[in-house]
Amino acid sequence: MDFLLTAALGNTWAHAVNTRLSVDYSLAGPSGIAPSAGDRPTARLSAPRRWIDVAKSPVAPHARSTYVITDRGFDIGS
Repeated sequence: MDFLLTAALGNTWAHAVNTRLSVDYSLAGPSGIAPSAGDRPTARLSAPRRWIDVAKSPVAPHARSTYVITDRGFDIGS
């Protein structure tokens, strides 16, 4: 038996790709070295480096930006 597989909402809907964002962070400081367990507590509390990528989008090119999380929310490009 051969079955024909079709998208439930139609072919156009099946190919409507949504934008995919990728968020990542690194605990490494400016030197590129992550704090060790023996470091002073203040060193471990430093803010991690964070970035967001547009990984896949039908309308936007691949892009990367840094961001920080503040008490006001996300601050892009900081």
